[in-house]
Amino acid sequence: MKNVLQIAYLIAALGGGVSQALAGSHGERPVGAAVFARSCIACHGIDGAGAMPGIPDLTDQKGALSKSDKVLLKSIVNGIDSGSSPTPMPAKGGDETLTEAEARLVLDYIRREFGN
Repeated sequence: MKNVLQIAYLIAALGGGVSQALAGSHGERPVGAAVFARSCIACHGIDGAGAMPGIPDLTDQKGALSKSDKVLLKSIVNGIDSGSSPTPMPAKGGDETLTEAEARLVLDYIRREFGN
């Protein structure tokens, strides 16, 4: 079932309309998943382990998700330029239309899928 939902989330990110249909029947989780698919998956990967060098592994129990929600929301909204990473994280995952509510939903999704 998890793979079916992941495929639906990816379709939603590409097509838009599917996420609204899923959200009506499954709550807010698909919204966070669709935001992840739209704005985060290219770098963090579908499994959260990081899709390219220098990207944090979100499944690492002592990694990025060990930080507080406040710190992580700030990172999502403002981006991260660590200087040591060849791929800095852009503000809002590169999606200027991302709202704070969507940032919270994607953080909730990431914590449930990959987190501590």
